[in-house]
Amino acid sequence: MGSGSVPRPRRASERRGTANAEVDQLIIPTGSQHPDEAWTFIKYTQRQDVMEELCLGQRKHTPLANVSEAFYARHPNPYIRLFREMGASPNAWSSPKTGVWNEYGRELTTAATRSRT
Repeated sequence: MGSGSVPRPRRASERRGTANAEVDQLIIPTGSQHPDEAWTFIKYTQRQDVMEELCLGQRKHTPLANVSEAFYARHPNPYIRLFREMGASPNAWSSPKTGVWNEYGRELTTAATRSRT
């Protein structure tokens, strides 16, 4: 079991594609001095060609619905298509944003590490 993976019964086909999916966010803070310029920048980053370059540089998959074959061909991770499919799965989930989540995550990691030794 890799870090962040969720175990599932082998016969639970309805849970196929269960994966933790986190995101990077671009936001415009309330009171920003240049909200129009910030919005222009955010729109620019969402272009397919720009997003694919960003994701290649970060070694991540693209979150956009359309992905070029060139992106997959240029990506250094041979499993990037699988990671993208898992992130788009209806069974993908994200960590709850609570004050204790970091502590809970550490405890899960500790428990998983102990069970392997």
